[in-house]
Amino acid sequence: MAIDPWRRGFGFAFFEGERSLIDWGLCQVPLNNRNEKCLARLKAMLDRHHPDFLVLEPWDAPDCRRCKRVRKFLAAAAKLALSMGVEIRFISHRDVVISFSQSEVEPSKPVVARMLALLYPELAFRLPPHRMPWMGEDPRMSLYDACALAVAYYRSYGNAEVPKSK
Repeated sequence: MAIDPWRRGFGFAFFEGERSLIDWGLCQVPLNNRNEKCLARLKAMLDRHHPDFLVLEPWDAPDCRRCKRVRKFLAAAAKLALSMGVEIRFISHRDVVISFSQSEVEPSKPVVARMLALLYPELAFRLPPHRMPWMGEDPRMSLYDACALAVAYYRSYGNAEVPKSK
């Protein structure tokens, strides 16, 4: 399982290996007590799917550009998963970029989303439209970011032992 927080909740993706996407979506929660409500939804998902590990972006890395609330959510999500017997795996934004690079140029988030839609046709209908400079990021990008975290993890480490929880 991989999650990617966004301002209204989080995107999630459950995989059985790199090639088998079994569940995905966006979890949107009301504004008040957002982190607590996100954690409750995450707990329900962990109870239902029983993943072997949870892939997260390292929130305390120097290059992490997440706001304070999201960093707290990621830390609490890791703590929750560990308490439920789910291992934590970290994959940096840089590793995601490297995983999806096909040339010297770093792929943008929309390019990665299109690549994921080709790998997993079931995601193609959720692909956001082209973003104009004055538009904010489409919430559906969080779903693709979660998938990208999981795929980059599998491509980088596969089943090898990697640094786990902090």
